[in-house]
Amino acid sequence: MRARILVVTGLLAACAQTPKAGPQENPCQRLPADLRAALLQFVEAGRPSASGGDDQLMPARRLVLARGSEAIPCLLDIYQRGPRHADWGFPPEQPGGSGDWALPLIRACDRPAAVPLYQELRARATDPLAKTQLDAELALLGDGSRMPHLLRFIEGPTPSAVGVGYVQERVLLAVSMHQYLPVLPALKKVRGTWIYPQLVDVVIAQLEGDATRLNAMLSEPSTSKHAALALHWMGNDEVLRGVAGDRGHSAHAMARAVLEGQVEP
Repeated sequence: MRARILVVTGLLAACAQTPKAGPQENPCQRLPADLRAALLQFVEAGRPSASGGDDQLMPARRLVLARGSEAIPCLLDIYQRGPRHADWGFPPEQPGGSGDWALPLIRACDRPAAVPLYQELRARATDPLAKTQLDAELALLGDGSRMPHLLRFIEGPTPSAVGVGYVQERVLLAVSMHQYLPVLPALKKVRGTWIYPQLVDVVIAQLEGDATRLNAMLSEPSTSKHAALALHWMGNDEVLRGVAGDRGHSAHAMARAVLEGQVEP
C-alpha cells in the first residue's frame, strides 16, 4: 500500500498551475550552499518524489525539512513558477519542468503555507475524484468544513478510476483525524467494497471507541500506522507510550514516531 502523500499528478492534470509572470529576485539563489544542493536533487529528479517515496532523496528531504523556514521561500517560488533552468545552472535548452513536486515539501515544512495552494487546486479541479482527494487533503490540513463532502463520497457509488484506492485512504485518514461520527453507518456499508477494508476497520473501531481493537491492530503491518494515528487522535497516547517503551513490540518504532510528531497524515 502506498502511504505517500502525492499531489495527484494524474488526477490533477486539469489543474495545471499558471506560472506567475514578471521579473523578481529568485529566493533560491539566496539559499546556503548545502540547502540549495539538497533542493537541486529534487529539481534534477523532476518528479513528485518530495513525499519521501524515493530512498535516494531521503537525505535531501531530511535536510530540507530540518531547515524548513529557510527553504519555504524557494519552495514556494519553485511551485508557483517552476524550477527555471538558468537559476540552477542547467543549459538554456533544457526545460525547467514542473514545480508540482514542491507541494508535499511545502506542506511538510509549513502547513499553513500549503493551505491556500490546496484551496486553489480545489477551486480549479473539475474531475470528481480529484475534488474528493483535495477535500481530504484540506481536511487533513485542519479544514473541518470538508467533512460533509467526504461523507457524500463514502455514501456514493464506489468509483473504478485509477488511483481510487489512494483517495479512499486519504478520505479515511481525514475521517479518523476529525473523528467524524456521521460517516460510521456509511463506512460499515462500504467496508466490503473499498480497496483497503482493513483501513476501514481501523476507522470503524476508532469511531466506536474500541481502543482495545486498535491496540491489536498496531501489530499488523497493514494497519499499524493508521491504528497508531487513530489512538493518538482519540487521546489514547498512554497506550502508545506503553507500546513505544516495549522494544519487543513490533509497533514500538511506529508508536514512538507518532508520539514525537514524526508521522504526518
